[in-house]
This record gives sequence, structure tokens and C-alpha cells, in this order.
Amino acid sequence: NAIKFTERGGVAVQIDSADRRVIRFQVADTGPGIPPEQLESVFGAFNRINRPGKLVEGTGLGLNIAKKLAHQMGGDILLTSTLGEGATFTLELPFQYPEQQAVTAFQTNEKPAIDTSKAGRLLVVEDNLMNQIVLRKTLQGAWPNLEVTIATTGKEAIECLHSTAYDLVFMDIQLPDMDGFAITRYLRTQRSASRANIPVLAMTAQTQVTEDERFQEVDMTDYILKPFNRDQLFEKMSAFL
Repeated sequence: NAIKFTERGGVAVQIDSADRRVIRFQVADTGPGIPPEQLESVFGAFNRINRPGKLVEGTGLGLNIAKKLAHQMGGDILLTSTLGEGATFTLELPFQYPEQQAVTAFQTNEKPAIDTSKAGRLLVVEDNLMNQIVLRKTLQGAWPNLEVTIATTGKEAIECLHSTAYDLVFMDIQLPDMDGFAITRYLRTQRSASRANIPVLAMTAQTQVTEDERFQEVDMTDYILKPFNRDQLFEKMSAFL
């Protein structure tokens, strides 16, 4: 966007991680700037900057998707602008440095065997459309014998769990009508013994999810961090299917 809108001057990119907890990416341009009344709306879906006499191409989804991804990682995208002088977008992402013990645990060349020929039924409880598409395409491209069902709300998830015996469940923690803990509690307490013990993997951007008392109370099996790492995702699937 900065390059597209900057006809004179330049675009500067700066990366800062001085406090070792937040990585900050800043993109500043010398373009036309953004009117004050449009500063918030530019992050909305299908919204584009209107420039008199200029044809603006694009869907108006780029900033919307980028901001959602930042939020899923626990960060944010901030915008400052002076009309006629340019705009500055700042992406801030928090990171947590692992303890030394955790680092040494991964200093090995040995990796668990991944068997993508395994068959099974997978229920994905996820309300974000983009996450649904990425996850489904990733799985379909690698696991030919996997039957994937997607539930976008807690109500849909409970209906699926009531009607079908799944082999593995990916559970988003935050849903529009109820949280993933409540759905998992329903599974563990209201279903028959054969279905109540289905492995449930929490899908979350919170690295400390296992320290949440609810994670233990509802007996969640494991977790996958968003945005997911393909190899780690497949390793856990291969282990639990």
C-alpha cells in the first residue's frame, strides 16, 4: 500500500525489538496521507481510500485481514497520518522467550514420524473464515483419508458432537456464542464414554493456555498455537489420530 500510494519521496521500513517482548514493524511513506475521518474505517472490510481523480485498485481486504491476523497473535496494527504528508502503519507483535529448559528440549534432530495416510473424522471448531480456509486446504492437500467437518459456532459444534463420532477435535477457545472450554466440558460430561474421551486440541494464540485452570478442568488433551506451524500440526495429528 505504501509503495502504491507514494508517487514522490519514499517508503521507510523500520524494525525494533529493544524491549525483547514486542517486535515492532513500522512502515512510513510520504504519500498523500489519509483524512482523519478515514483513519479507523481503512481497516474495515471492502473499504478503500478515496482519492479524487485516481482509480484505486484492490478489494479493500488487505488491511482488514492483516489486522485480524495481528489480533490473533496478540498484537495490533496502529495508524497515524497527516494529510498531504504521508502515513505510518505500525505492526506490534508480542513474543515470549522460552525458558532454557524448553530450548534445550528441542535441540535434537529426531522428529516424530508423521503418518498422513491415517484415516479419521476431524471436527474443526473455528469461527474465522480465513482460518477455516487455510486449515482445510492444508489438511486436504496432505491427508487424503481425513474427513473434515467445520463448525463455526458453539451450537453447531455441540450438534456435530451429538450426531457424529469424531476421532479428533480442534477447538477454538473464543467463539461468538460460547467458549471452547464450555464445549469441551459438554463433550466430557454429556456424551457416552466412547465419545467423551475424544482428543481435544485447543487452538489459540495464547502461549500460556495450559496455565488456565479451565484447560485442566475440562481435560483438554493438548493445544496448537495460532497461526499454526504446519509440521507441529501434523505431528500432533499423527500422534492423536
